[in-house]
Amino acid sequence: MTFYSKAGRYSPILCRLLARVRYGRPLTSQELADSSGLSLFQVEALSRQTNWDGVDIETVRRFTESCGTDFTSRKDMRRVSDYMRKAPTFAYLKRSRNFHEYYLPLISKWRSAYAGNTRRTS
Repeated sequence: MTFYSKAGRYSPILCRLLARVRYGRPLTSQELADSSGLSLFQVEALSRQTNWDGVDIETVRRFTESCGTDFTSRKDMRRVSDYMRKAPTFAYLKRSRNFHEYYLPLISKWRSAYAGNTRRTS
């Protein structure tokens, strides 16, 4: 799978939903901003995007690396694709006290965008 096909499959919003401490709690937006060197505003804006249109490659790199979804990392991509193949439940997000206010709207937006993309390509 090429870098561009991975970028098409793993949107910024999905990368954000997958960002967590290994087998634990989700990473906060502030933690992502701190580890990526992006501003909190940039992290929040990317976290709501359903595609990478208009995002420069350096920002893609910094965001995906901090989320643990680096498109150039075989280890990251294997973990992510294995998780996605099993029909993700996002249980780690459901345990967050911010689930209903923050993560559930992101999940809904991602699912809507994913369903739209699936219908267009079918």
